[in-house]
Amino acid sequence: MKEDNTLSGDSSIEQSFSKEDFARILRELADALESSNYFAFHLKGAIISVPPTGEMVIEYERTNARDKVELKISWSQSRSEIDSSFK
Repeated sequence: MKEDNTLSGDSSIEQSFSKEDFARILRELADALESSNYFAFHLKGAIISVPPTGEMVIEYERTNARDKVELKISWSQSRSEIDSSFK
């Protein structure tokens, strides 16, 4: 079965990483943001392209004695704008 690498409509993907891979992805993302460049990575077969703009939020949550930190980047952009940035 071929894995679909496109997202359409409302989608949500979550993937676990090793500590080393997670740290590498964060370093590469930080470098791209500081350089005002797009950052692209694979997440369960989908290619995610993060622009250097957008709203960046760090969220902390504690529920039932469980702590969670979420790093979020959100943006609105058409697919054609993302594709043209890589040409």
